[in-house]
Amino acid sequence: MLLVTVISLLITDVVIADSGHSGCGGPGYLNHRRGEITSHSHFNNHNLYHRNSNCHWRIRATAGHVIRLSSIHFDLEPDSNCDYDYLNIYDGNSKSAKLIGKFCGGNDVEVVSSSRSLYLEFHSDDSDEFTGFKFKYAVQQQSVGCGHSFFMCQNHRCIQKSLLCDQADDCGDNSDEQANCKIAPSNCEDHEYTCTADQKCISKTWLCDGETDCSGGDDEMGCGLQTGISGCGSSSIQNGTSGVISSMNFPIEYNNESKCHWDINVPPGKYIRLEFNKTFELEPGDTAVCEYDRVTVYSGSGGRHFVGEYCGDQAPDPVIIPGSHGIVRFFTDEAESLAGFQIKWTAVDADATYVNPTVDPGPFGCDKDIYYTGQGTIETPGFDPSGHYKDNTTCVWRIFGPEGFIIKLHFNDFGTEMSHECKYDSLQIFDGPSVSDGLIATICGNRLPHEEWSKTNNMMVVFTSDKVYHDIGFRAVFTAVKPNDHQLTDIAACTGAPKEFTAQTGTFFSDLFDGVTEYPNNLNCQWKITAPAGKVITLWFNEFEAESTENCDYDYLVVYDGKNSYSKLMDKICGMVYPEKMTTETNHLYLQFITDEASGGFGFNLTYTIHDPLPYCSDSEFRCRDTHCIPYSKVCNGHNDCKDGSDELVCGNDGICGRPAIKPVESNTRVVGGREAIPNSWPWQISMKQYGSHVCGGSIIHPQWVATASHCVEDDRNTDHLTIEAGKHHEQKTDPHEQIRRVSKILMHESYDPDLIDNDITLFKLDQPFVINDYVSTVCLPSSVVSDDMNCMVTGWGDTKNTGSSGLLKQALLPVVNVDKCNSTDYLDGEATDNMICAGYDKGGIDSCQGDSGGPFVCKSGTKWDLQGIVSWGSGCAEEKSPGAYTKVMNYIQWIQEMVASHP
Repeated sequence: MLLVTVISLLITDVVIADSGHSGCGGPGYLNHRRGEITSHSHFNNHNLYHRNSNCHWRIRATAGHVIRLSSIHFDLEPDSNCDYDYLNIYDGNSKSAKLIGKFCGGNDVEVVSSSRSLYLEFHSDDSDEFTGFKFKYAVQQQSVGCGHSFFMCQNHRCIQKSLLCDQADDCGDNSDEQANCKIAPSNCEDHEYTCTADQKCISKTWLCDGETDCSGGDDEMGCGLQTGISGCGSSSIQNGTSGVISSMNFPIEYNNESKCHWDINVPPGKYIRLEFNKTFELEPGDTAVCEYDRVTVYSGSGGRHFVGEYCGDQAPDPVIIPGSHGIVRFFTDEAESLAGFQIKWTAVDADATYVNPTVDPGPFGCDKDIYYTGQGTIETPGFDPSGHYKDNTTCVWRIFGPEGFIIKLHFNDFGTEMSHECKYDSLQIFDGPSVSDGLIATICGNRLPHEEWSKTNNMMVVFTSDKVYHDIGFRAVFTAVKPNDHQLTDIAACTGAPKEFTAQTGTFFSDLFDGVTEYPNNLNCQWKITAPAGKVITLWFNEFEAESTENCDYDYLVVYDGKNSYSKLMDKICGMVYPEKMTTETNHLYLQFITDEASGGFGFNLTYTIHDPLPYCSDSEFRCRDTHCIPYSKVCNGHNDCKDGSDELVCGNDGICGRPAIKPVESNTRVVGGREAIPNSWPWQISMKQYGSHVCGGSIIHPQWVATASHCVEDDRNTDHLTIEAGKHHEQKTDPHEQIRRVSKILMHESYDPDLIDNDITLFKLDQPFVINDYVSTVCLPSSVVSDDMNCMVTGWGDTKNTGSSGLLKQALLPVVNVDKCNSTDYLDGEATDNMICAGYDKGGIDSCQGDSGGPFVCKSGTKWDLQGIVSWGSGCAEEKSPGAYTKVMNYIQWIQEMVASHP
């Protein structure tokens, strides 16, 4: 059973890190303004840390602040690659964030986060021990940076300014030696190098390639070509008719985080033959491309023509470099290292008709090197607009255009599984034939992307899918064009004077909006709505999606209650978490939509209405469907105090809710994860399915309304592929009493916080009501909060952890845990808010788990069952001292009742 569906998949590292102890003593979650972190308990600069430590800390600042982390003492086992004992510091809230640095040895460490989170990971092996580390951290204003005596590296390390331009890479990313040594600010992309003399942008693959591309020659300075060192311990200059090159230490494991290159030159008129030793072991990529460790071969003057890229454990067939000059590059990342490679190179007779063996088409027959002869089409295997791509599909297309041209990719059809940061199914586009080249875009979901353009004459397109949730795939047309033909005049741009509206009602859209097509980059759009004096404006959010970031720094919509951006800020919105509506206090509304140069979402469809101000309802009053207010004490009193009866729609005293016709078992077995439920004994339980597969649970609170968790839909509020199934016992099989409905409206709580997983409640309005019978029925809303230690029931089709009954509805009886105990250091360490209920056993063993999110946590009150909680999040499944966190429904009763009342 599940505690976290979407959450467990998206923030697994966070869930582990936030559990009680760090693993080294003390809490693993730190949210005070300042504090200390040590490698082991009772740190005193002299005693040694423990072997086989694996510790984690997450530091979180308040909004608008960053974290400065400074070492007071730092002493870990020294090693050039930090392979044994090390501290990894990530610029975010998990290991999926950007790595600031991997630290060992005895040097001081000073870093500043770029946002409000830092994540630290300490590992020690089973050998030598040292005195460890002690850090202090402090929350500071974002503008403070590293301080006056420090320089902030691009990777957010802080170094003394005296170390600038000393011909040593003190930052670890060389930003102290390149960007601040009398070099003007660069306009080049991340994958490009800025020439010192003329600020020209060149590809980083041209650095140290033996040919001067910058007028000052700085692209060839400080390289192996001058030092004679390849980076792998041999000479980088390989001249003559034969030679041998290899990874460092071959056939013993190569070093991590290394870059080596060799410049091979044979007599004019000859070609170069590369023969790989049969011992060939490089870390393979997760996809068909070499994402991690790789050998890349180039040909031609300056090595600008891609020949091939190799990784994995199969030695490549001999490779011919068609020319007398070639470049071989070797790159390794910070993770796994293997035996490496050895290549014997020889000069062979030139053969103008020779063509290297074509690329292996791969298991799906779609891996292809395309040498441009004219416009062409690429598509997922067997593309059919009414069909779906297959499980675990991988496709790689490398498009090689003519010199002096760039590649345009135009999409005709597109549809993949939508996920946060496109973690599962995706299309990636690179500005060249390798992952070493700049990433142009990562795309997923159902929006039709706008055209993508390379900056070079090559492009690589990579499609990957996992084994769940399929869509139609894609079909795209590629064309080689001159760079000056790259005009985006066909893309609408709403920059300029604000559009003004004065009509009684109206609808407006972001550029290119159709619900699937991505909006353009670099927009600055404004709208003004003016109502007559004495009137107000309500803005309705019909559809919305923009690039999601924690502080909405990149793409966002800002809404002001007034004439301009100096007026009262109503909200700043990005991602897919947005309100249903907002209403002004004045007769003016001003909106501004900003997008950056990177990819985003499909934009928005907004409607406004001008109307009289609504009657004011106090916190102790209920707003009827006709907008009138009544005392909240009169809601659910059995009498229609609202003229339309909207105050009696969702109550716990209707004599029907929470009373199963089929009596459930109200106990556990000793099996981890509870026991199989009696079919239809929890008749309010639903299965939320996307593309026919179970994603989350939920509870029927009204024949036409379901309550679930916001995190289940925070990444995809599209209802096209969403169904709600009731009367179920089997997750996948058809049940005799099942009823299936579509979702007509998703109402996410306006204060849902995806970082804290707070206010984790959403309502679904169904296209038509369920038929209430013995197998499908409603659960009651509670009238009071459940007491500590009371045993309550959670149900769902979540992960059973091999305890049996997989695919069948299971139930687990769990005791409510006192919130102070739940928030203690040994348990959830302050992560449970006032909007949550904790439940679980100190010893673990029985719990909700992955797949149960959004489902019911019900407690018996007399003869009926009340929906006290909604499965929200947790630290693992059924672990010791790790109770689950459930949305406290009691805090949202009035919100639920008013949402149902106002949406007939």
